[in-house]
Amino acid sequence: MKHKLNILYDATLIGHVTSNRTRRGIYFVVVNVLRELMRRDDVNIILYYHPDLVSSFDYFVGQIRELFPDQKIPLIANEKGNLFNQSEVDVVLNTWLWIPEFLNNINVTKFLFVYDMMGLLQPGYDDFLTPGGWFQRVCESIVPTNYIITDSKSAKDDILKLFPNMDRNQIAVSYLAADPSKFYRVSESERTSFLRKIGLKSTDKYIFALCAIETRKNLITNIVSFIKFVEKHNIDNFYFIISGANWDAFAETLDDYISKSPALKKFIKRVGYVHDLSLIHI
Repeated sequence: MKHKLNILYDATLIGHVTSNRTRRGIYFVVVNVLRELMRRDDVNIILYYHPDLVSSFDYFVGQIRELFPDQKIPLIANEKGNLFNQSEVDVVLNTWLWIPEFLNNINVTKFLFVYDMMGLLQPGYDDFLTPGGWFQRVCESIVPTNYIITDSKSAKDDILKLFPNMDRNQIAVSYLAADPSKFYRVSESERTSFLRKIGLKSTDKYIFALCAIETRKNLITNIVSFIKFVEKHNIDNFYFIISGANWDAFAETLDDYISKSPALKKFIKRVGYVHDLSLIHI
């Protein structure tokens, strides 16, 4: 019988997030990659969560049950319980965290998802560089003995620039994609009703930006370019819609910036959190 690949999968973020409004893009990566792996017959999943970053074991299990109601809960392991022998793990796949310390000496292939290097490249992210903090510890796991998965060629180039000891061939780019099962055509009346809720008419044109409201999303640069385009072409029914939860004090900076210009106040609309089920209407 063919040996199934035993994957220790970092699902910490699933138990770390406590509200739908605080989910970010990375959360959906963690969930959807796990969903695909759990559908496969050639792998066994062992779920890992960092015990200090999840409120409780029961909460973590509850989130897994809610996300995967038709699946058997995999074995769950971390530093504080259900430890395993080296022979029980073939691959470590860390989707959000650093490689846990207790795995450093286990001689198995380790993959680390690294989404970007903005903490090192973008001013204003000093808290990311706190010794012992999340981002700093992720950076400490970017070493030649580990493999890196990132979601853009730009991010790969940044990693190679900042960590020149890494081999280019050990960094793979896997582009993000939408789940086709979640997107389908809705009736015109449903779409019109949704647009009305965010202050638009069915005949209006718009760009919809769905992201955390934070500095590195480049929102001010984007809306400045948008306003220049609208004014250059004398368009009066084209809008820039910004949806997403506030990350930090940048949200106030953005609102202050928008309030200073009549054009910005007219064409830029902040609509806050939009539920997953409503995104189909965009």
